[in-house]
Amino acid sequence: MNPPLSEWQSFYVIVGSSGAALIGIQFVVMTLIANMRERPTADSLSAFGTPTVVHLAGALLVSATMSAPWPSLFPPSVALVICGLGGLAYGTVVIHRARR
Repeated sequence: MNPPLSEWQSFYVIVGSSGAALIGIQFVVMTLIANMRERPTADSLSAFGTPTVVHLAGALLVSATMSAPWPSLFPPSVALVICGLGGLAYGTVVIHRARR
């Protein structure tokens, strides 16, 4: 007999380890920023720093969506389309910020 949440095992492994990695990366980035001689402006952080974190979080979201035990393929496909459209919208914002 399978435990009731056995289908979710890979989901929790992916989300847990990826979440820990994202937190570690954020600490590394904050340490590097704190040791800079010239402090970055809010504009440069929003144009170059934030998209990296958003990209890593998006990759985690897609991995979590794909590893969840869905009853059919329709719900994850809708979720992935929404993530893709959100990524396109955010990409245009980032391009606008980087050009400034």
